[in-house]
Amino acid sequence: MPHEAIEQQARLCGAIARQLGGVLAQMRAHAREGLSLVDVGAAGAAELEEVVALGERAQEIVDQLLAIAGKQLLVRKRVALVPWLSTTQSALAHELPHGVNLTLETSADALAEVEIDVQAIRSVLAELLGNAVLAGAKQILLELGVVELDARLAGELDLAPGAYCRLAVRDTGCGVPPSILPRVLQPFVSTRERLGLGLAVAMGTLRQHGGGLELASVVGAGTTVSLYLPRAGRVGRAAHATGEQHPRGSERVLVVDDETLSRHAAVRLLRSLGYEVLQAGSAREALETLAGLDRPVDLLISDVVMPETNGFELARQIASRQPSLRTLFTSGYAAEMLEGAPPDARLIQKPYTHGELARAVRQALDP
Repeated sequence: MPHEAIEQQARLCGAIARQLGGVLAQMRAHAREGLSLVDVGAAGAAELEEVVALGERAQEIVDQLLAIAGKQLLVRKRVALVPWLSTTQSALAHELPHGVNLTLETSADALAEVEIDVQAIRSVLAELLGNAVLAGAKQILLELGVVELDARLAGELDLAPGAYCRLAVRDTGCGVPPSILPRVLQPFVSTRERLGLGLAVAMGTLRQHGGGLELASVVGAGTTVSLYLPRAGRVGRAAHATGEQHPRGSERVLVVDDETLSRHAAVRLLRSLGYEVLQAGSAREALETLAGLDRPVDLLISDVVMPETNGFELARQIASRQPSLRTLFTSGYAAEMLEGAPPDARLIQKPYTHGELARAVRQALDP
């Protein structure tokens, strides 16, 4: 499939995710607030719990769309790929069904390093292994090597020429029919009764790392998916080769967000930039955390739409005791669409990138 078409579909997925994510945040917050107002077992309580659960499932799909669009919040670190992959392979092998063998072969330099979000890349590998199992594979091989892509090969993958670590996932499954193979990286294309986002998510994740993905398959013989990650010290896709250094700090920051995954990602990111980070899953928990501190926080980063007390009201309560408090709000909605927004509210829209959050934090601390 042409790279331009993939980019267009990725942008569309990102636009849908941004709008849908904001609606879901409001819906889930109202459902949780409704739950807090009824007794356990009361009429309607079970239905509200189901709404919350369905909202969480819908959020997972939104997160996948964000990954396709290259809008995940990634926290990268430099890792030696051979020892990391050896450990990861052992862990993933235990998650496979009985009778499915996973082996690792490597010709890569043991010192070859990449800069990756290890959780994101592990999720890609888990998705590819799951596809292999569904295709009936009994033997799966992880094959790692270092390759030098010239201008022609790099162009075919929409990458910049240079050195890459290539991780191939080879299986002995049923293979992908030729009629589907050219479209298999598109969102919502699947050979089975599934949503069909897995390979598109993998592609988005690799591209956000400056890498790429290549797929080859033969019906009755199996499938090989090759992941390309640039060796540490360079970014592979020309479109992303910015070499950007994100601003750092050492201030004390409190992150408040009822969305656990979103909160944890922000906390990991900020800690990687040197900040002292505290976290809370609700306004009530945030106030309890602040009450036990020996010194105040320098910055409050709060999601706006939360059960019981929203982020704006939380900021007002804290500011009444700490007028010097700096604030930064996060939401899927623009500030003017949020009820009760202070006229000077500093807001960063979800989904945000590593760089966007890093810059917004420094701007909030150094106005």
